[in-house]
Amino acid sequence: MARERTNTIDGKASDLVKFVGLLLALQSGVIVIFIRENFKMNNNYLYLFIIFLIGVIFLTSSVIFGLKAYQIRTWSLVPEPMRLVNEYAKKNYPRRIILQRVGLASATAIKENETINADKVFFLKYGLYFLVFGIIFNVIFMMSILIIYMWGN
Repeated sequence: MARERTNTIDGKASDLVKFVGLLLALQSGVIVIFIRENFKMNNNYLYLFIIFLIGVIFLTSSVIFGLKAYQIRTWSLVPEPMRLVNEYAKKNYPRRIILQRVGLASATAIKENETINADKVFFLKYGLYFLVFGIIFNVIFMMSILIIYMWGN
């Protein structure tokens, strides 16, 4: 069950990185056209460029956090209980000791995996926050361009 959760988190992190990568590629094309058409930098265009740059910084941060969430980490496998029971029984351990060791080994592996998933969720959550802020700044940038062109014509 924890492995399925990790796969789901990794899938979402991968989707986030792909989506933001596409946004950044589109955005770089827009800025090249914008700069070529409006190379004279007056205050309006300077503000627009700053808004654009803030959006890029947020989107780049989103990619970084998405990659951090997707980062491969050591996965603790939960030991097979019957194999451990048989292994300890061959060594003539008392039943109570066998159960304690099997339970402890399983609990430790499960806890480590939960910690890995919690870290992945943390980075994915902040990657999504940065994506939202990046999109907001991109919308402000695009709306500002439209307003400036409408007033200019």
